[in-house]
Amino acid sequence: YFDTHTHGDVMSYYTNDADALRMMLSQSLPQVVQSILSIVFVSLSMMYQSLLLTAIVIAFSFFMMKLVGVVAGKSSGYFMSAQRSIAGMNGYIEEMINGQKVVKVFNHEEKAKEAFDLRNEELCSNVSNANKYANMMGPVIGNIGNLQFVLTAVLGGLLSVTGVGGI
Repeated sequence: YFDTHTHGDVMSYYTNDADALRMMLSQSLPQVVQSILSIVFVSLSMMYQSLLLTAIVIAFSFFMMKLVGVVAGKSSGYFMSAQRSIAGMNGYIEEMINGQKVVKVFNHEEKAKEAFDLRNEELCSNVSNANKYANMMGPVIGNIGNLQFVLTAVLGGLLSVTGVGGI
């Protein structure tokens, strides 16, 4: 493994993966537990109030999850490409620094700069696309949530005024 991967690649994977794991354990895991408990108790409360409105909320929730899956799928591909680009960039930089004398002796500075610029542009493109899709998710979910709120409020109001549905 170490013969086929540069030191920069190994260091980059180690650093980035360890940081991602730390973030997951410290932030995401407690949030997942809290969210699951909230979903269970809110769902039970909604079912107690109105099964029809609960069905509407569940239908919208499945639609939102499907939409999030599509956007997150596109974003995750770019995030993985960005991680590979970072690893490639770190490996290239590490090789150029260690081989600096050889680069100078063979007058390879301009070619090394061009190769660095290509890697840097690839990294920039991958990170930009990943962030574009990741930042798109919040407003899309927010607007669908607002639409769900309006629909549920109007239908709940109609059911309450007409006395249908046990509200």
